Amino acid sequence: MNYTAEQFEQAKVALEAGETPSAFAHRMAGKWGRSFHAVRHFAADVKTGRRSAPIPLGEKDSAQPEEESLARLGRGLYRAREEVKLLRAQLNAQTAANIGREAVIAAIRETVTPLPEIKPLPLPRQGTRRRRQGACLVLGDWHAMEVVRPERVNGINAFDHEILAGRVWLLLEKVRSLIDDMRKAYAIDVLHVFILGDMVSGNIHKLPQTNEVNMHVAAAWTGALLGQLLWRLAEMIDLEVRAVAGNHTRTDPAGIDPKDPTDNFDWTAYEHARAHLAKLIERGRVEWGPCERWTAEAVIEGKRIVAAHGDEVRGQFGLPFYGLMRALARRQEEQRIIDRMALDAKQDLRALGIDIAVIGHFHQSAYIGQYFLNGSLKGYDEYAMKYGYSPVPPKQWFFRVDHDWGACGMEEIVVKSVEREHGWSLPAVLMARAA
Repeated sequence: MNYTAEQFEQAKVALEAGETPSAFAHRMAGKWGRSFHAVRHFAADVKTGRRSAPIPLGEKDSAQPEEESLARLGRGLYRAREEVKLLRAQLNAQTAANIGREAVIAAIRETVTPLPEIKPLPLPRQGTRRRRQGACLVLGDWHAMEVVRPERVNGINAFDHEILAGRVWLLLEKVRSLIDDMRKAYAIDVLHVFILGDMVSGNIHKLPQTNEVNMHVAAAWTGALLGQLLWRLAEMIDLEVRAVAGNHTRTDPAGIDPKDPTDNFDWTAYEHARAHLAKLIERGRVEWGPCERWTAEAVIEGKRIVAAHGDEVRGQFGLPFYGLMRALARRQEEQRIIDRMALDAKQDLRALGIDIAVIGHFHQSAYIGQYFLNGSLKGYDEYAMKYGYSPVPPKQWFFRVDHDWGACGMEEIVVKSVEREHGWSLPAVLMARAA
């Protein structure tokens, strides 16, 4: 907004006499026909020297170009300095976050001894059917170090870290049996593992008062269990792992930071598991995709599979059917935009749109349209009992993917045994309550 030389002079005199920009604006805004805020900003610029006196129209030709250029340069320099301050603050924050993540990864890798290389078992005798398919295992909602007491759920379930270890051992046995049977009939070279988060209990609600240990210990223990499970599966078949974080495992009980999926105890557990599998990852026996996103995807036999924890789906009273459909519609629209951008850039696409979606969070096991809703390994708990949910046993999904048929061969792997011997070699757990 332009001001005259006379107005500039009035402001300069008043400010030099000690009047504040706000007081000057209160006194002159009505007289000049300008808003209070506009006059106050003008007076502040005059006081700090960011605004110089305007050149009268008749004197512009005689004004020295150097003075005008210097004034313009001074205003530009001030704006540049402010922008540099803002950018430096943003850079420092991002650098601190990166250094923090790298320090955690480095500490984990220095303290964890990688599991030894493992010799692949011989392939089973192949049948006459050699149709190529992909195999998928879905893991999620283990809630390690949470406790479910049987007397509080009418004796239907019990849960602690030892029961979880036994259930994961039973899961391993059943998955190995499924893989062995399927490879006799189909050409299956890779097992795709989708890990959906909430692998440890968390610090939200009243869980810190009842968890067996604090979440840092829980993440290390869970990472060891997850790493050993994948290590034993890699004895049979190569693995491709995709993992996302959950909502229970956020580090801040007040809420999730949407900009940083690594600010999460799931991410810490995954880094522990990756450290245990370092030798197999180096040899290419295990491929572990990035964990710095809220969603993960893979294209298997021409079908795009998208995985997420599922807390973004809104629903109540059991299976969130309509919430699932709305979430899938939103994700499909996002994928259409991504596909169009790729096509415009003349990139080769292995798949268009989303064919299968996999989520957890609800502790219910179902296959609805394109959605796999994964169960949990915790099973029935006090929350489910209080709010009237069905006493669903511990389950995890296993299915195959065919180029023509899509998802097929679905198997709900039930691991409902409460007490079972296992063969894991896990860190000793100190039974200290979380602080």
